[in-house]
Amino acid sequence: MRRLPPTHQGWPQWASRVHAELEVASMMSLSVYSDDVAVGQAIAAHLALVTEAERQIDQLGLGMHDRLVIGQALGVLMERLDVAADQKVVDPAAGITRTRRLVDLES
Repeated sequence: MRRLPPTHQGWPQWASRVHAELEVASMMSLSVYSDDVAVGQAIAAHLALVTEAERQIDQLGLGMHDRLVIGQALGVLMERLDVAADQKVVDPAAGITRTRRLVDLES
């Protein structure tokens, strides 16, 4: 670990170099002025947990949106084919004649 003075201006140069060499588009950094390495490690661990939780929340939101779109598409199919959700329908795209319930197609 290297201690830098508070007036150090190396971050803009370092960020530009990392972006150019590693193609990193975003990063998070934090200047911690403490003699205790454990404090820095604790803060880094906490930030990692927060970042991962945000990613999981984003993924859940996308999943809910996709499920909504699939439900809307099933509603359109049910209306156009004049079938109920639990009624079996022929699936011509399968290449063979088979029947499936529309609610089974959703999963």
